[in-house]
Amino acid sequence: MKLPKTMVICGENYAIKPCATTNGGSFDTFKRIILVGTADKLKIHAILIHEVVELVFAIRNLRYTKEVAQPDNGDYLFSFSHEEFNQAMEDVSAAIRCLQ
Repeated sequence: MKLPKTMVICGENYAIKPCATTNGGSFDTFKRIILVGTADKLKIHAILIHEVVELVFAIRNLRYTKEVAQPDNGDYLFSFSHEEFNQAMEDVSAAIRCLQ
C-alpha cells in the first residue's frame, strides 16, 4: 500500500511519515505527524488506520492514560458513549477517504 503524504484529521493536516525500522505507529499532535511502520508490508494499512482512530479519540478527549510513572501502549484507556463513537467514526471516515 502506498501511504498518502498527508491526511486531514479533525480539520488539521497531518504529515504521514513511513518508518522502515518498525512494525508499529505513533502520532504527535503538536508536530501533526503520524509515523507508520512499514517493516511488515501486510500491516501498513492496519497500522495507519489504528493511528488515525486513536488520534481521533485523543483529539476528542476520549483517550485516557492510567496514572503510572512511565505510560506505554498498554496504559491507554478509551471511554465513550455510542453517540461519541458515532461522531468519532465520522471523523475517521472523512480522514481515510483519501485511501481510495
